[in-house]
Amino acid sequence: MKKRNLLLFILSILSSCRNEEQTDMSQIEISSFNLERKCSSSEALEQRLRSSPELKNMYTKDLHEEELIEKNLESGKLINNETVVIPVIVNVVYSNPVNNVSIDRILSQEEVLNNTFASTNFDIGKIPNLFKPVKAGNIKIRFTVVDFKRRKVPAQIWQADKNLMKTEQYGIAATNPNKYLNIWVVDNLDQSSTGYSSFPFEHGRWYDGVVIRAVNFGVTNKNAMYGLGRTAVHEVGHYLGLKHIWGDTACGTDNINDTPQQKNAIYGNPNFPFYTSCGGTRRVAMTMNFMNYVDDRSMYMFTRNQGNRMEYEVSARGHRSSLRKN
Repeated sequence: MKKRNLLLFILSILSSCRNEEQTDMSQIEISSFNLERKCSSSEALEQRLRSSPELKNMYTKDLHEEELIEKNLESGKLINNETVVIPVIVNVVYSNPVNNVSIDRILSQEEVLNNTFASTNFDIGKIPNLFKPVKAGNIKIRFTVVDFKRRKVPAQIWQADKNLMKTEQYGIAATNPNKYLNIWVVDNLDQSSTGYSSFPFEHGRWYDGVVIRAVNFGVTNKNAMYGLGRTAVHEVGHYLGLKHIWGDTACGTDNINDTPQQKNAIYGNPNFPFYTSCGGTRRVAMTMNFMNYVDDRSMYMFTRNQGNRMEYEVSARGHRSSLRKN
């Protein structure tokens, strides 16, 4: 605990020294949050697959392995028995000083991630009885911010996989993505995206990590659509192997056996039960799943198998086995 407190003290000092243009979130109007949630992880992946035959081959192989992994997870063969602490580097790349997020915002995001993965988030009790049998317990993954960097740049719109995350000349390059979860916090994303992430099979590449629009990062305005820090939870889910619950296609699959099939993305704050139909079967949708598109206050659960899948990715057999606290 003493070491942790010392780290927070040092980070606070560094924050004030590195840049004095940090702006309190109260200066941002609630209206600036009111964009429909759009995660561009799948679109960014498609761009990378088109430009790299090698990566496409890796992706195809990874898809073939998913079904076997899911079967082994259900049988308990691949369950991780130790808690893995992932070290996090936060890279703040901004043009508008209002998006130079404070150390308090950074640490609030760390807290949200840890509470979520421990299943101790404040609204965990809202899970409907229908889905309680499959809710995740303590997912044995935690996160600790070990450093952050700041860089003011001319660009106001962040385009996926461009130079802002490739070189120090234009932005902030990733810090050893084999060892650290890099999170870039940026002004705005193209196509009005709220965030995106790389996937486990891409581990160690120069773009490996999570990118989040500044107004969606950390705990900000609890009355805002995305003010509870859950955009990062959603994107870290992708980073650790999860897909959107509807499989990014009408009535698709996320290759997780305890999430119900869903026709399309669900937005906003839907009432429960919310029904969706696939193949002539009407089901209650798991709207409150973190891998859906609902507002922050309406998402509050992972399933057991989603948790198992993420634990697998940081286990000795997973793509992200090197992600251990140094």
